[in-house]
Amino acid sequence: MDLDRYLERINYQGSRSPSLDTLKALQLAYIYSVPFENLDIHLSRPIELSVEKIYHKIVEQQRGGFCYESNTLFHALLELMGFEVKYVAATMLLEISMNVEFGHMALIVSLDEDYLVDVGNGQSCLQPMQIDADDVARFEDIDYRVSEFEDGHALHYKEVDAEWLPRFSFTSTSRRLQEYENMCHITQTSPESHFTQKRVVTLAKPDGRITLADRDLEIKDSGKLERRLLQSNQEYRDALQTYFNIHLSSFPETW
Repeated sequence: MDLDRYLERINYQGSRSPSLDTLKALQLAYIYSVPFENLDIHLSRPIELSVEKIYHKIVEQQRGGFCYESNTLFHALLELMGFEVKYVAATMLLEISMNVEFGHMALIVSLDEDYLVDVGNGQSCLQPMQIDADDVARFEDIDYRVSEFEDGHALHYKEVDAEWLPRFSFTSTSRRLQEYENMCHITQTSPESHFTQKRVVTLAKPDGRITLADRDLEIKDSGKLERRLLQSNQEYRDALQTYFNIHLSSFPETW
């Protein structure tokens, strides 16, 4: 990987020392620059867990990715910059059909304490969360905390006037990238997978979020919400380019 080109891709110009402040800044920079998206699944392009191929897609082709891609690439970045980082297996608890171990990839970074890091989970926590601290962080009017859960921990979330719920559970056991290959394949191919049922592209912004779900475009900006239905492939193509800087050479007419 070309570190300078990688950091340019995520618009990061800060410190390169492996500290908590650097980790926080890198995570925000990545999430604000790299969309969470599953378009390759609907283009019948297999996603392989190869750092080189994911780097080519996200950095060189200016694309986004889903959890296995973004967290793989972020792991590689952190390792290159001198952080102590490991893959951990997570179980999504919001999708009943896919709530299995390795159904989600997350990271743990060890500094003075251990921190849960995740740049590949759509609308979720945008900062490292210290494990066993029970600290609360708020993003997009949702509170997050890491708490004990069964035989490990879970990232919990709480929407306004709602109860705390677990988003995904995880253990601290270090995993190898190859261990995710089976679930990565199932997520791309199973009719029960959320990712095979709908095209999703979403990108967090400092003042909101932009989401394109099939042809439904939603823009949240400083508390204001705009929704509209895109009427043609050309509008869809324009939205990908304007809001996500994604340039696809072609896609099916049914899009």
